[in-house]
Formats: sequence, C-alpha cells, structure tokens
Amino acid sequence: MNKMNIKNIETPLFISTVGADLIQKRNVTSIEDALKSTTGITATSRYGGFMSFNLRGFSDYALLVDGVRDERMSFSWAPMTNINNGERIEVLKGPESVLFGHSVLGGVINIVRKKPSYKQKAEVRFDYGSYNFYGASMGVGGPLSNTLRYRIDASTTKTDGWRDFGVHTNNASLILDYTPTQNDLFQFSIQANNDRYDTESGLPTDLSAIGNVKLLNGIRRDLRYNHPDDIMKHKRWDVKLKYTRKINKNMLITNSTTYSDDDIFYISNDGGLTVNPQQTTITRTSLGFIHKSKPIQNQIDFIYNFEMGNFKNKLIVGNFISYL
Repeated sequence: MNKMNIKNIETPLFISTVGADLIQKRNVTSIEDALKSTTGITATSRYGGFMSFNLRGFSDYALLVDGVRDERMSFSWAPMTNINNGERIEVLKGPESVLFGHSVLGGVINIVRKKPSYKQKAEVRFDYGSYNFYGASMGVGGPLSNTLRYRIDASTTKTDGWRDFGVHTNNASLILDYTPTQNDLFQFSIQANNDRYDTESGLPTDLSAIGNVKLLNGIRRDLRYNHPDDIMKHKRWDVKLKYTRKINKNMLITNSTTYSDDDIFYISNDGGLTVNPQQTTITRTSLGFIHKSKPIQNQIDFIYNFEMGNFKNKLIVGNFISYL
C-alpha cells in the first residue's frame, strides 16, 4: 500500500488489510461485504449498484486497483463488479494526498488482484446460498517459460436479494509478467466485466408524515416497488502496462499506463416513490441516462534509498497524469 516500500509495522500510517483467507472464510464476493470487517470505513450500495465509501467520516478518498487510481470515484459514485479475482483489499486511513493525489482526505482503498506465480496453480469455487444466490469462479496461473508467467481469472455471481432486487456480475482478467532480466519487470493486464442490476428506490413514503415517518399499511419491507423494467447495465474493460526497473540496490523506478472504457446504462425510479394522502396510489419519478467514460492515465514513481549519518532515508518523487 505505501509507496515507500516500508513494512506496515514500521510506518506511522494506519493500514488495515482484508486478506484472501478472511474473504474466503466469510464467503463474500462484493467489496461492500468484504469491508464490513474493517473499522473506520463504511461501504454503501446506492440506488442498487452505485458504490460509495466513507472513511473516518469523510467521503473524500481514492480508490485504487493494483495501485492505480480509479478516477470515477473522484467525481461520483460508480458500480463495481465482484472481487473474486482479488487477493486482498488494503485500506489506508487518514489524509494521504502527498503520495496519492487529490481528494484523499479520508484515506485510500486499494484492491490488489491475484498475480502470476512461479508455480502452476489452479482453483475452482462454487457457491450457493439464500435468496437464490449462486456463484462460480476459476483461476489458473503459473510459468510459461523462465521469463514469462500468467494468471487468468473468471467469475460469475447472481442473486435475487432479500427485496427481490437482482444482481448479476460477470468478469474475466488476464495478467502477464515478463522478466527479461533480474532487474526488469514488464506487467500487462486486461480485465472486462458485464454486470446487470435491478436498481433499488426504497419503500414508498407518505410526504405528509415528514418527521414522523411510519411504514404504511400494506407496504412490505421485503418487496421491491420499482417498475419491472428498471435496470442498470455496466460494461467495462481496462488495460494496463507497468514497467519496473531496479537501477541498483538503492534506486527503483516504476511507470504504469492505463486505459479504461466504461459504459453505464441506467433507467430507474431515481426520484423515489411517494404515496398520496389517501394512500390509494404510488407515484414513481424516473431518471434515465447513458454515461460513458474513457480515462487515460500515467503514473511514474522514482524511489531512492540513502543514508545520512546514522539515519536511513527513502526519497520518492512521482507524477500522475489523468485525462478523463
């Protein structure tokens, strides 16, 4: 998580990690459920599929994937696919704008994906649970040669939900590591997802009961009152090329270039549901939009280790450019 390559126990930063063992034991597939075990952070799914986070009371944060910012979260909420290809989630609590750029008053969330290994590995997982939940995921990776390694992951999840609110996620990713020399590492990754959400507008409310809201007669908490055609579709693919060069034992330089293509189709009762005073009709207020974003980003970091007297020091100089 910290760019200085310092052990967490040796840094003054507050870092929490949700590891693979905890994710597997709790049998969670969404980042919202995974972060429920981390103090000081609240993850919320709004309107059925838009994720938002609150760290130590602040809604300003940076969301990273393998150390690269997801700039969608800097401007609004955004849907997120399942985390079955994730190895762990790191949460840095507190302001860290010096190292991670703008809008990092609350902290940083970093999703670390599973990486290629030097030994051949494969795993398959099937899940089934209440509210007609099922999921399947597979991962395989290992060496292709002495200098080339790979990792492939694919997964799907589907659930009807307690309020008959359905979510269906599908994603796949490929990561390649190429080490032509012991001091050079090229990493190429591509990920795509195609997800569908039924959206959620909550329960109908009586506007005349402001300050004393009560559940109206006949309104069921476990029933979704959206229009049957309400839906959100999220399609996205990301590509990343990262180069790491160990110049000598004290100098390291990394450069990451990423491109994303993100499409959202949304139509739902976004304005909520209201009931007339006679409680005979329910009014729906709908909102529909198509949102497309195509960010291009480049991040470069230079780390230099040096000594001054009896003190060991680390110097980091970096630059981040994003075009959205």
